[in-house]
Amino acid sequence: NGNVKVNYNPGNYNLYLSYGIRKDNRDRTNLDTRRQIDTASQSSYYNGNLLSYASPLSNMIQLSMDYHLDEENQFGISGNYFVNIFTRTDNLNAVLLDDASVRAREYERNRYDPEYEKEYGYTTYVEHQFPKEGHKLRFEFTGTQSPEEEDNHFTNIFLFPGSPTNYDNTLIKQADNKNQISLEYSNRLTERSTLEAGYTGQFNRADLDFRAESFDATRQQFVRDSVKTNQFLYDGTIHAAYGTYKELFGAFGFQAGMRIEQSNIKSDLVTRDSIFENSYVNLYPSLHLSYKMSTAAELQLSYSRRTNRPRGEDLNPFPEYRDPRN
Repeated sequence: NGNVKVNYNPGNYNLYLSYGIRKDNRDRTNLDTRRQIDTASQSSYYNGNLLSYASPLSNMIQLSMDYHLDEENQFGISGNYFVNIFTRTDNLNAVLLDDASVRAREYERNRYDPEYEKEYGYTTYVEHQFPKEGHKLRFEFTGTQSPEEEDNHFTNIFLFPGSPTNYDNTLIKQADNKNQISLEYSNRLTERSTLEAGYTGQFNRADLDFRAESFDATRQQFVRDSVKTNQFLYDGTIHAAYGTYKELFGAFGFQAGMRIEQSNIKSDLVTRDSIFENSYVNLYPSLHLSYKMSTAAELQLSYSRRTNRPRGEDLNPFPEYRDPRN
């Protein structure tokens, strides 16, 4: 694990560069023991012992520049890049026992899985500082992309009773693109009062693609598994406008705000040829009160309404198949 940072500031502009690298080992052991009862009230048992190995290597780069055109105006741009690449190998030994605890089946399921996770994006802004202190206007735009991929190759070896080895693959691809635009205004009206207002727009898109295939020994080629293959697309747009007013009355502090959001959500179940859309408007008020009892103590009372939205992958109704039991 290491990091290097360099900063250069000759006066009216500032340059910043950082690079980080991380290497770690992930050796995992998992024991899965189950008792299963069928419709005839007969018990059977499953014991699965999984050994998993991976050694990810991550690289992180960030580069940014801020430039002061004059005392009132400045702009900046920054970019970042993250990549995590590794190969995961699994060995699963599974034993199935009948109701008398006699071995009925035993097999191994081995996985070879090259994976990667990436994230790259940029942020740019323009800021204007009015002559009065605390009076400014800022515009900012941020764009990020986060592609991920798992390329799973499974080999199934049947130890008891013996039968030919077979193969299956799953390719899991996920792309998450996010853009955000914001306009922020703040004005210190007096020594004891401040007004803040602004607009934020979020534009999110996710593409979750799961492809499954199995090896056909007769045709000697991999064949798409239409039952397990699926794709889910998510589009979410949120427009928000807000305003906050803050003032001090002696030892008493008051801050009130209101945020209004227009949300437009679209979920496309590509595999099922189904589209669901949802649009709604929500209000999010906030109120903060404070009273300074002394130089060492302050009493505060706050209320705010918030929301925690699910990500696109949280709304995906399709499962990912790891093996016949998971």
